[in-house]
Amino acid sequence: MRLVWWLPLEYWRVSLNRGASPRLSELEQIETALRPYTVVAAFDGQIGAMGTVRWSSLDKLGESIRLVDAAGASTPPLARSAVDPAAVEVIDSLRPVFATLLGELGENLHFFFFPGRDAKGAALLRPLEEGQLTVAIGTDSYVYRLPLGALLPPKACPVDGERWSGAYRYCPRHGKPLE
Repeated sequence: MRLVWWLPLEYWRVSLNRGASPRLSELEQIETALRPYTVVAAFDGQIGAMGTVRWSSLDKLGESIRLVDAAGASTPPLARSAVDPAAVEVIDSLRPVFATLLGELGENLHFFFFPGRDAKGAALLRPLEEGQLTVAIGTDSYVYRLPLGALLPPKACPVDGERWSGAYRYCPRHGKPLE
């Protein structure tokens, strides 16, 4: 049983701006702390014969998780000691929330920091633009095709008005460009 969850900065904007009033100061603090990084959460567990789960530890999962670029170059997660303490604090504040919400799954959800910027300070990943992110755990790969539709407004079919993911260009039923 495995989960790989990429948390781009745009995720924080969407999730924190839902509700009655946006929490702009909290959003700004999170964005400032996490901007230099690509954050990926994951858990990995082997289900036993009796339904019990043997979970991978943070260290064990950290040894096998990698970001893979389009050229196939693999990047391991940064050591926690190399990550700004403010970024670690943001992520560590989430751990009890996930443990409460998800129980054993949340207790075994581990967060990893990868470089998020190139040498010139430009974002390595742009979730609203064409591209992809690949996260590898051992020999398995998990691919995020970009743009992330969940962060885009939906588009409508010009034929029947059905709404589709904002990442789609064409209606899957009619083949017409979405509006």
